[in-house]
Amino acid sequence: MTKKTLLTELREAFDKDPGLKVVSRDRVVQALAKVLERAQGAGVVRTDVDSGDVMQLIGSMCLSATLTDPQARRLLVMVLDGLRPPSQ
Repeated sequence: MTKKTLLTELREAFDKDPGLKVVSRDRVVQALAKVLERAQGAGVVRTDVDSGDVMQLIGSMCLSATLTDPQARRLLVMVLDGLRPPSQ
């Protein structure tokens, strides 16, 4: 319920100020890029992945009003498995 309320509030804010959506997304992508670079440097994330790729992978999960907790947990495991580098 909290997620649905948050999504509704965000949509209303973005409708009132479309630039806010762009700025917010850019900030999230920049933060994600920093985390991803560190993870890649530590060898725990594939080097051929960028923040845009990860945003595409998790974007629908973040915006879905119908995603259940069990489904989110399964999907997150799949995403994390896919981000790991191939076994040496």
